[in-house]
Amino acid sequence: MGNKTNLRRTAKADERGAPYHCATRLIAAAQEILEDEGLTALSLRAVARRAGVSPPAPYHHFPDKQALLDAVAERGFAALTAAMTTRMDKVADAAVRLDASGISYVAFAVANPALCGLMFSAIVQNASAGAALGRARQRAYAVLQDAAAACAPDFGLRDGEALAAHLLCRPS
Repeated sequence: MGNKTNLRRTAKADERGAPYHCATRLIAAAQEILEDEGLTALSLRAVARRAGVSPPAPYHHFPDKQALLDAVAERGFAALTAAMTTRMDKVADAAVRLDASGISYVAFAVANPALCGLMFSAIVQNASAGAALGRARQRAYAVLQDAAAACAPDFGLRDGEALAAHLLCRPS
């Protein structure tokens, strides 16, 4: 996978917290197909083949392709959050931390273009997306929002929401 972010270590967990090995392999295979061949090549059958499992195996973990895409996006947001916090934790100055969050975001997008395309596409923005995906998305945004909040007074703002929205080029 080259310099692409490796999401194989982040697995769905059962009630005991143990990772589902097969689900992890399926998510990793889906991300590989997404990055190597694009979204149109991604099917549950193709993912099973890439993961080295039987064709019906994905259905034991994901009821449909959308659920698998949501899981891939969820892992992507978790990896993005980790990348931003890792870089930000190396600096103390608020403005430098905000810069670090942006640099991490761009570096992640460059290393994982198809994954980022999925993460921010309408495909995983729909109402059927699971709560876990929503929480992962919110955690990633909260990292940026917290960094923006620390700099907000420098821009004459009370909190980081408007600054974070501005940085993401969306209306606040």
